[in-house]
Amino acid sequence: MQKLMHRKITIKRNKDNNMKLVDLIPLKEMYNPADAFNKKVSRMTDNNDHSSAAVELAIYMDDKDAVHKLQQIKKQHDKDGSISPEAAKKRSKMVDDLLKQAKKSLTNKDYTLLSNSF
Repeated sequence: MQKLMHRKITIKRNKDNNMKLVDLIPLKEMYNPADAFNKKVSRMTDNNDHSSAAVELAIYMDDKDAVHKLQQIKKQHDKDGSISPEAAKKRSKMVDDLLKQAKKSLTNKDYTLLSNSF
């Protein structure tokens, strides 16, 4: 899913000082949600914020149940200051399941961007 962000319009004035549209050039850079996700989540994992990264993956995949469960894990993690081994295992399994879902529903390029974030 790529969207054109904006176009560059060049306007010149002729000798009578009237404006004239010279060209309309679409920008080559397109917005790619998977690329934006990769940048955001890579920063999170670089900062050891794996619980937030897992929540972002669930949001990206539009899995409301996983979002809720992962938010609960993150909330407890933040409260305790560390994650329990059981919660870490549960989070890891949920991330694996979400990545499997992503592999089935996304293009190879987008899936690679998502999976490389983790």
